[in-house]
Amino acid sequence: QPSQAPPLDILALATSGASAVCHNVAFDRFIWLRLGWPEPKRWIDTLELARMAGFPEKARSLGALGEAFLGKAKDDEGRALTLSLGKPDRKTKTLRPVQADELARVVRYCRADIDLLEGIFRHLAVFDRHEPDVRALDLRINDRGFFFDAELAQAVIDCDTECRHLTCERANAAEDVLSSHAKLKAELMARGVRVDNVQKNTLKAKLGNEIPDDARALIDARVASATIASKKLSTALRRMGADGRIRDSLVNYAAHTGRWGGRGFQPQNLPRGISDLDVDSVVAATMKRDVGALCALAKKLGVSVNDVIASLVRPCICAPDGLWLGVVDYAQIEARALAWLASDHDALDLFRAGRDPYVALSARIYGVPAGQVTSEQRKLGKQAELGCGYGMAAERFESQASAAGVDWFVAGTTSAQVVETWRDAHSAIAGINVHAEGGRNFRTGGLWQELQHAAIAAAKGRRVHVGPLEFGHNDDHVVCVLPSGRRMVYRHARIEKLPGQRSKRPGFTYLNSRGKREPSYGGKLAENVTQAICRDILAEALMRLDRAGFPVVLHVHDEVVAELDCETRIAEMKALMAEAPAWAADLPLAVEGYVAKRYRK
Repeated sequence: QPSQAPPLDILALATSGASAVCHNVAFDRFIWLRLGWPEPKRWIDTLELARMAGFPEKARSLGALGEAFLGKAKDDEGRALTLSLGKPDRKTKTLRPVQADELARVVRYCRADIDLLEGIFRHLAVFDRHEPDVRALDLRINDRGFFFDAELAQAVIDCDTECRHLTCERANAAEDVLSSHAKLKAELMARGVRVDNVQKNTLKAKLGNEIPDDARALIDARVASATIASKKLSTALRRMGADGRIRDSLVNYAAHTGRWGGRGFQPQNLPRGISDLDVDSVVAATMKRDVGALCALAKKLGVSVNDVIASLVRPCICAPDGLWLGVVDYAQIEARALAWLASDHDALDLFRAGRDPYVALSARIYGVPAGQVTSEQRKLGKQAELGCGYGMAAERFESQASAAGVDWFVAGTTSAQVVETWRDAHSAIAGINVHAEGGRNFRTGGLWQELQHAAIAAAKGRRVHVGPLEFGHNDDHVVCVLPSGRRMVYRHARIEKLPGQRSKRPGFTYLNSRGKREPSYGGKLAENVTQAICRDILAEALMRLDRAGFPVVLHVHDEVVAELDCETRIAEMKALMAEAPAWAADLPLAVEGYVAKRYRK
């Protein structure tokens, strides 16, 4: 109760250097700090540990973990009472007084939760030994937050709103028609166009056909209105503190591989925007709410005005007065880590020599010297290097490359030829082509095959090494020990054939984050371990930057953003990030970076 004295024995433990264990630290720590209590030396979050242990999302609650580990269910009756006491009366908007018997029931409920938490932590404590310093740094970065330009964000929202109004007027349609799938389908039908769904790609395909002008205008309006800029910026403004910073936007171990995710503003999926845009001039026009200037710029660049507006989401993240943003990104890190993992010496030598891997592959695809590779040819080589490392089939690669702007007619080759050329160039990853049959090439050896065999063997109880990786079996789960020593868990691994699988043979499956059984194969396993290694490289770089006094405010995928008091410090920041960890000393890393007042892609 607010009138009660604080628990001095608990506060004494906190000040003596004890750690605090909770489930969902974002909530418990917030309440603790709001009460003004001294912060414990370290926070241990069993929800985070459950993610590290590979538990599916729906199985990470305190009650679900209690049932899994202890066979004890959560006190649902006590929970319902506790929640009801926290709901204000609809008329008076105040909380009702708590009766003595209700308070006693809430105390019993809380004690039961603590018993569950204690038992759960005993089972998950092994994961607490991994990266305690990284998790503590993650908390500090979230506490620091990043500075956000609220005035620009509001101006972007205003311009976006006006553009939607103008678009609706041109299409002679109400905004609720554009926002409702059912109404939009019905209106398109009334204008002579039938669609199965109103997804962006479906509608764009219709624009390539002969359709009535009024239907074309409606589709243009729908495509233009399907922007996330206003939604993201509105969320950001709600989460911004009085000091102009947005905090608590990063989620450690959000993915199975250990990679970070986002929450709230979701910095991990910001619109890419238009490259090489003159950000300052666009910001100036936006601050004036000059939609006409934005439309003129869009026409000049051959893009939609929504693309221009989306390009201003990132620049809302900016440096405070007197500081700069240092932004450093790892170059081709997944391709480098995959080559290192597979001991693909040709690829590693190419990276060490500083040569362009996209040009090298394009030269091989077209059978020309590297110096004669055109920009269009390089574009295809880039898509192949980015897309083929994890076993992508020719059909999917063709679709992905087309979406990235590759014109297959101009390319003068086929997706199958490109995929096989990539695999021939990277036989250490894809295996050696031994024969062709029925239009398919069969390969043997290589990282993909080795990983698939290792996962299957581990599911059967064996311990197998693949280069610097170790696969083993532990209590019905397959555990992959990464080069850093971190463990990646495939829960409830099986050797089975799932309904709908193309393969005729039983394969490796596990329980994914959605709680469904998912088949995995060599290419997918290569993607998992490669991204996990890249994540560990980033984590170590964050620790080095922190020790060197660089206040990191954000990191997105393989990119780090820090606030600098001097522009020239970007060189030191790049050097620290380019340093390979001790467990991958021969991995050739490269970084790219810039200094600016505003964040951009």
